[in-house]
Amino acid sequence: MNWISVNDRLPDLHDDVWEDGDEVVHYKASDPVLCVYNGGEQTVAVYEIDGDVDFSGWVNCHDSSDLHTVTHWMPLPALPEEAE
Repeated sequence: MNWISVNDRLPDLHDDVWEDGDEVVHYKASDPVLCVYNGGEQTVAVYEIDGDVDFSGWVNCHDSSDLHTVTHWMPLPALPEEAE
């Protein structure tokens, strides 16, 4: 797999829902991808667009922090198959 520049394209998005008690937030998010940020650090993140709060950007899957310097991303590899 090759790295994809965020200037060329972003990951595909799907509809998602986050619920917390009575609060329900509808947004669009990518599947988790491997991304490069801060000039060479790597992490797993998702790209989100939330129209309710006017947010779009990368969110770190490990600590839910916003990533503002993502330059490249690639899909995660498939999970290994379990032996029977």
